This record gives sequence, structure tokens and C-alpha cells, in this order.
Amino acid sequence: MSSCNFTRVLFSAAVSGLIFLASSVASGEEWPILFTTIPITSADYKGVERAAPLFDCQPELFDPMKSWYRKVEPEGLTGITSTSADMYEVKGEDESVSMSIDSWDKQEDAKTILPEPYTLTKYNFGCASEFSQVFEFKKDGRRYALYTHISQASFSPDLRRFVLFNYVKSPKGSWQETRRIIDIETKKFSPLPVINETAFLADMTNDKIVTYGLPISSPTESDTHRRIVGIWDVEGRLIRALSAPIQITDANAESSDDGIGLLPSEPTTFYHLTRTGENVCTLRLQDIQRPEGRRSIRLAVPGSASDPAAVGMRVQIDLDGLKLRGGAMRYRVSAHGRGDVSDDWGPWQVGE
Repeated sequence: MSSCNFTRVLFSAAVSGLIFLASSVASGEEWPILFTTIPITSADYKGVERAAPLFDCQPELFDPMKSWYRKVEPEGLTGITSTSADMYEVKGEDESVSMSIDSWDKQEDAKTILPEPYTLTKYNFGCASEFSQVFEFKKDGRRYALYTHISQASFSPDLRRFVLFNYVKSPKGSWQETRRIIDIETKKFSPLPVINETAFLADMTNDKIVTYGLPISSPTESDTHRRIVGIWDVEGRLIRALSAPIQITDANAESSDDGIGLLPSEPTTFYHLTRTGENVCTLRLQDIQRPEGRRSIRLAVPGSASDPAAVGMRVQIDLDGLKLRGGAMRYRVSAHGRGDVSDDWGPWQVGE
């Protein structure tokens, strides 16, 4: 596990005391976020056709209006049981397959509340380490759209659009991977290329999408790795490609433990949070139009080297007020490292 865990607007680092050191570039450090390119061809917009969706244990054709399923008690399940959500079994599926509706754990923010007249219900499937979803949209209470075999999805803050990575069955009977930006009202979509650089969704604003790819080796240093980050508009056009350093952990060798996205108050500024030393994390800010527009904030994280698995529970930092040229950074500390588990957070404070 990374010593700088991240969850959307808030990111976390373990501290017994927290120090902010802001500068354009840390002393003696070459700026590591670089502008780069992503070669894209028309062929890249067609995903590979497969006999079945990858990493997916939901029924081939699940339709909540037609498919049989029933609520079961958690102790009756042999699959995913570490949840407080209501669980369901689906007819014809192996008993290791678990389904929940809207959430695995009944968190209030897990259900996406769309503006009227639209509603969304999420059907979540899991077995072992495989997960996928079905999205059922309704308009004025009637079925409006159904998307199945979803591997990743993210909604814009204004809830007008969402990015969807899923598999669609072709007329030939095979399954094709698609990556799309979909307008909820019109159901019109713009495709994203199915390439390494869009392997993972990182963030979505009202007018931009951030993706990143699998690790690649640095061409100059054999012991370091980087990721290519793509920043796209809602029409699926590439705005900027960035190369950013990463750490590869035992817990996550593919998708990123680093914080990656665009500042909520300034969506032309890319942020990247990663561990940069045994007891140090660094938040780097990069203007996506100007290579020289940059800023770094170092966080001293005493004790993280000896307790890396607990760091995600220690400190939360709010990016809402942060900008490239200043802005407030609010943070709060969990004195006992229990965080959300036992409501251990201290009061919000303001860093500079």
C-alpha cells in the first residue's frame, strides 16, 4: 500500500505532525512531470473482441426487469460477505457470485442521485477479486437506458455526463470493449481510444476526463517507472498528455496508488500526489497549458516508513480551495490512525 493513499477530492498521508513546504520546484530536484504525446489512430477506437468480458462474473445478459434474483442473508453467501449492504443471489449463477444494489456497504454517497426526471440504480456483481456493474437509468420512472458489463465508470460533478468502460455484445456474438463519454439526457456518446493510456479512470470534471496507463519503464533510469496521463475533453479529444513518475507497490502493481486528477477549483491544473521519500510525500501541481506553470508542496510524514499500511487512516487533505498560485489547503488529522473507521478525525485546519 502506498504511504500516500488517495480518494477523489481527499487524499491521505500518515503523520504525527504535518509540515507544508511550498515551492516552485524542490531544491535540487528536476521537475518530473513532463509534457508528452500519445499517438492515436482510427483503429485504436475499436476494442479487441473477446469470447467473454474480462474480469467479470455477472450473468451474460442481466436485465433487472427480466432476470430472477432474490435477497439472501449474508451468512448464506460464499462470495463477498464483508459488507452491510443487502445482498442478492441471481438465478443460474454460481453461489460464489454476489450482487448488491447501489453499494457494497450502504454508504450514503454510494447512490448517485441524478437530477429529475432521471434516476439511476447500480447493480454490483462480485466474485473473488472480480467486479463489474450494471447501470439502469430511468426517466419519469420508466426504463431509459441499460448498460451492462461495466468495469469502470465516473460521473461529472454536474451529473450531466458520465464516462463508461464496458463490454458490448456485437452482432457476431463476441464482446467488444468500449470506452465512452455519454450524455445522460441524449444518450449520445463520444468514444475514447482503447489504448494503454486510457486503461484507468482517474478523475472527471464537468468538461474534462483524466485517464492513465499501465506502468512503463523510464527510458533513462532502469529502476524507475512512469505513467502516461491523458486529459481529454467531453468530445473525446486529447487536450494534454503528461508523463508522471510513480511508485509501484506490492499491493498495487497496475492501477495507481498515487493521487491523480484536476484541481476542483482550477480544472486547468493537474495534480499528482506520490511518495517521494521514506517519510515524505509530494503534491505536484502542473498547468496543463504551460510547462513552466508548476508548484510543489511537500508533506513530511514521520512514521510512515515503519507503518505504511496505516497511512490512509491518518490525515485527510481537502483540495477544494487549492490553486496553482495559492489557495487554502484544509486538512485534518486522525490522532489514533483510525480515521473514518471510528470517527477519529480532529478538527479541520488550514495549511498554506
